[in-house]
Amino acid sequence: MALEADGYKVISVTTRQLADAREMRNVADQASGHLGRRLQIKAKRFQDSHRVLYATGWSLGRYHRRLWLEGGRASDEM
Repeated sequence: MALEADGYKVISVTTRQLADAREMRNVADQASGHLGRRLQIKAKRFQDSHRVLYATGWSLGRYHRRLWLEGGRASDEM
């Protein structure tokens, strides 16, 4: 990857990870580990806002075919 060649650490995130609060926490922990820092959330209402966001059922799913989100291949649709 071009960014990695320039010395940047790239962390790939899947749609499934974006849709799962626990998975996103794991991604944040991974990123903070690469930065050599402990993840420290300072916003007082973060936990409440985080719960509300995931409770709304927001999703990038409408931008992808259902089969792809479930791990299938395009050839499986034929």
